[in-house]
Amino acid sequence: MKRPSSLALTALALGSLLLGGCVATRPHVGGAPYDYQQAADADTANRVRAALAADYRINARALTVTVVNGQCELGGSADNIQARDLALRTASRVPGVRGVRNNIVMN
Repeated sequence: MKRPSSLALTALALGSLLLGGCVATRPHVGGAPYDYQQAADADTANRVRAALAADYRINARALTVTVVNGQCELGGSADNIQARDLALRTASRVPGVRGVRNNIVMN
């Protein structure tokens, strides 16, 4: 019986590594590549919501929070100007927020 040459075994091993490596390095199956900025924005928006909810002077349920590329947009309604300004200051202090657009209207 003939033994396989070391060159053939090396080629087989290299081919297995290359094909296996291609499958293992894919970020995920299906769809566009994972969007790290979108995930960071979602995390930042959740932290802003939590910070707003933590302050009893802010009615966080009446507010909306959107974050795109670190820019936070506040919407909804506030009971008074102090609550509106406090929401702006609170959101601007959250790590990951680069700027705040305050679209909160008064009741």
